[in-house]
Amino acid sequence: MRIFILLLLRIILPLLVGASVSLTQVSPVPAPNLAIDVTGPPYNADKTGAINAAGPINSAISAASDREVLFRCGTYTITSPLMLHNISNVRLHAEAPGCATISYNSVAFSGFQIYANRGETTQFIEIDGLRFDNAARSDIRVAGRGSLYIGNNAKPGTSGIVSDVFVTRMSVARTGTCGIVVADASNVFLDAIRVEQSGEHGIYISGAQRVYGSNIEIDNPCGQGGTIAGCAGLKIGTVLSGVVNVSNITVRAGSSPHVHAFLLQNAAHMTVVEPRVVLGGPSQIGFRIQSNHAFINRPSVDGGIGYAGASAFFIDGGTDAVVNGGVITGAWRSSPVQLRTGANSPHIHGLTVESILIGPTYAVLMTGPISPFLDDVRIMHAEYGVNLGTSEGTELTNLVNNATRLKYKTTNARGYHITEER
Repeated sequence: MRIFILLLLRIILPLLVGASVSLTQVSPVPAPNLAIDVTGPPYNADKTGAINAAGPINSAISAASDREVLFRCGTYTITSPLMLHNISNVRLHAEAPGCATISYNSVAFSGFQIYANRGETTQFIEIDGLRFDNAARSDIRVAGRGSLYIGNNAKPGTSGIVSDVFVTRMSVARTGTCGIVVADASNVFLDAIRVEQSGEHGIYISGAQRVYGSNIEIDNPCGQGGTIAGCAGLKIGTVLSGVVNVSNITVRAGSSPHVHAFLLQNAAHMTVVEPRVVLGGPSQIGFRIQSNHAFINRPSVDGGIGYAGASAFFIDGGTDAVVNGGVITGAWRSSPVQLRTGANSPHIHGLTVESILIGPTYAVLMTGPISPFLDDVRIMHAEYGVNLGTSEGTELTNLVNNATRLKYKTTNARGYHITEER
């Protein structure tokens, strides 16, 4: 137990101050001589990809409490999910990071399910270096499954305790479902994660408590045949309590329309530190915020060549969302910053809009937010600056507004105050 307490302290404290941390720097593993080799006797899991290996691997996992499970380099084909429940102090790891692939072709189940039945506890689990490859195309009817599913919704009707799960150096080559789902679990740590192509969300967090992530790359979410509404690279839904803190994350949105790089909903006190976004298609959104007390620190959003209907920040819900610092680059055919009806007291501080705005496009567009506050925002290249729309109680302070045609449109705004940097 002591090693896990030290691990928690070494991971959580840097995340709380906005620093990235690597789980590979620490290793809560049992003694190496206790390792179970899934390819060795009595399990003899096939690593050539020719024979279903789900049964032997599940047998090895079920015997692994207080031990580690070794996956030799190779391909492990499964036709049913890998399942881990009611065991503790287990490390499952590849022989070398990324060399052991769990391969399957289905959207009917999650590839690896970590859960706890009623009265059970599944705790202190580490997954290191595994790779998942699911060739199946997305099926919207099963939205929410994942290559890795952490939490009791992986197996509906269960209600045990799932906590203290550490996932590091994991990759998802492709999947018709989500890359990773965290639901109904607590104290979950994700580090050095790569999701290359998913039919649904790259990472989906909902119904969880205290989730921390760092050093994450998500490429082409919603691109494996997915059409799910509100599809996102990182979607944070309902968080029951505690915090979600993610640092050093990059989302490249691919070319599918209507993709959100980040979709933040129904959760309080979430922090995203130094996120990077590259948009690549029409009607894509860098950050859609509908949550209370979301804090986005030093973001970077590249709009690419300029896509119809795309925006960098679209805030249409929640209270006291904060965007602190950061930069917007690329070309934009619609307003990169949009504050909409439903947003209450959004704060944008120190953001630089370096973008080239195409046509009659405002750098900032407001349609009905209450008490928006913009401070030290810099609009560098635009014909049109800020459209206050039907906003109420707007405060604009210390702005640098280089709009060449119209700096401010205030026709329908109520109770606004504007000062520019001297």
